Amino acid sequence: MHDVGIDPGVGPKNTTGLAVLDEHGRLRYLTRVHSDEEILGLLRPWTGSDCLVAIDAPIIVVNADGAGSSGAFIAVFLAHLFGHG
Repeated sequence: MHDVGIDPGVGPKNTTGLAVLDEHGRLRYLTRVHSDEEILGLLRPWTGSDCLVAIDAPIIVVNADGAGSSGAFIAVFLAHLFGHG
């Protein structure tokens, strides 16, 4: 089982951090990405079986639009993870 950590960057200039730990707590993967497609593609090999996914992100980001990209990303990621997207 892998533990996956996601720290979404809010806004187009910020990167999203991804980390994967193995069952012994050893770091197996660490990177930064820019797009939802990159996130899904890079995490797919680590989330194909039992895993724990932790997302360090505000659910609501107050800005001119009233929300941030993290909420939309979480919805898309979970839909793909559970086969609904």
